[in-house]
Amino acid sequence: MHRLTAQATPHNSPGLLFRPSPSAVTAWVSALLEPAVYVGVFVLLSEALPQLVLGLDWPGPALEAASSATDRTPNGEGFIGHVDWAMLLLVLALTFPAPDHLFSNRWQRCTQAFTTTVMLALVILLCAWATRGLQAMNLGLWASWLLVTPLVHEAALVAVTAGLVRWTGHQKAPQVVVVGTGAMGVRAARAIRRLRGLQVKHFRGWVDWADPTEKVGCLERTRARRTLRLGALQELANLVKAGGVDEIYLTGWPAQGAEAAPTSQALQQLWQTVADSTVTVRWIPDVLDALLLQGQISTLDGLPMIGLVESPYAGVRGVIKRASDLVLATAALLVSSPLMLIIGIAIRLGSPGPVLFRQRRLGLNGAVIEVWKFRTMTVMEDGAQVHQATVNDPRVTALGRFLRRTSLDELPQFINVLQGRMSVVGPRPHALAHNQEYRQQVMAYMVRHKVRPGITGWAQVNGFRGETDTVDKMRRRVEHDLYYLQNWSLALDVQIILRTIGLVFHDGKAW
Repeated sequence: MHRLTAQATPHNSPGLLFRPSPSAVTAWVSALLEPAVYVGVFVLLSEALPQLVLGLDWPGPALEAASSATDRTPNGEGFIGHVDWAMLLLVLALTFPAPDHLFSNRWQRCTQAFTTTVMLALVILLCAWATRGLQAMNLGLWASWLLVTPLVHEAALVAVTAGLVRWTGHQKAPQVVVVGTGAMGVRAARAIRRLRGLQVKHFRGWVDWADPTEKVGCLERTRARRTLRLGALQELANLVKAGGVDEIYLTGWPAQGAEAAPTSQALQQLWQTVADSTVTVRWIPDVLDALLLQGQISTLDGLPMIGLVESPYAGVRGVIKRASDLVLATAALLVSSPLMLIIGIAIRLGSPGPVLFRQRRLGLNGAVIEVWKFRTMTVMEDGAQVHQATVNDPRVTALGRFLRRTSLDELPQFINVLQGRMSVVGPRPHALAHNQEYRQQVMAYMVRHKVRPGITGWAQVNGFRGETDTVDKMRRRVEHDLYYLQNWSLALDVQIILRTIGLVFHDGKAW
């Protein structure tokens, strides 16, 4: 979500006009830094390694192998071949734009950089193997890149952060006061304390919207933090006049009678306080307590509009998602076609009934779709009541038990992906009967249908696969699905696919 900036109305009233503020320089720096490091390190290593290896006086076959590596292709490609360059472009596509690492702690950055590098290496090797380009790659160069890149990435982040601090002229941390002592005020204070690097701030304390006769209890009001309760808006005015406040964060206010909003007098007082100063004022709306799915600011014929629940695949992101689905599904079907033919024959000979199990489920925007799987049971339930498979379920055939344990029963769903009914990665679709049951019991259950359902998903690779015999299990699954929608990226899709492949060989919840 874009940040909000406030300006006075032409009528000098406490009304606020909101507009999207320009993207911060630090956001662009963070988005470009990681892909630049990954590509730059590779190019530098490609230039440095031949000189380093040939400059060493190593006898024997090691030197001969290194010498031949610098001119090993008949068409003069040199140390980096066409396959290496193609894989490097894939690295660039998967790492841009990068998440904001400038303000996370060092341990988180190092762990994330190492994990990302390993995942990229696995994807590169898999793609090179699938395209028969593995032998044409300089594996020694890629191994060096895998070891060096996380260290260079961390060093670059430290250097860039220090340079931005010097460039922006930060002398001291801004003094911050949070207005509002409810849950949102507490969350804002915790977030302020966690800020690092350029965004470091000093939290002065909380201020109440009003000064009730009986103080509204702050969620962090412990004996050690009672001094952080600064008072009401009158005290805020005194702090601003004394120069002890640089930034004010407005958050949710405690309910006053039947009204969950500040009085007009409180707003007028706040406006008079900030209008006669240079204090920065920011608003953290209480809608953050509700579900925000791809929340963003837009306009409707000039009217400011905050999107709360929208598809994460809007615009170019939707084209990228659909294109990746088509490529992955086509590749999967080409590789697995012989296996699918064998499975189909085995199902037909092993038990009476059709090869494919077709069941109606909810797809994109809640539309009813037909999902295909290899039949693994002796029944074909698709009515008002659908009984989920359990451990040692007698309805599951002997072959079906193997197919379910290895997830091979899901292979026909790649055809559903090509048809546009499903995605390779996304929230798993549930039977219509289960949708009707859980949408009444799990909050935001239907929001997961803002996208196409997937063959695998974030919930499945985090242990929420199989039977959901309790509402709590379904609630946890939905929470993971919504996390995926809020944090979708191609890199996350690749991570889920790789973890799914690992579950094929060992998953205690597959039956």
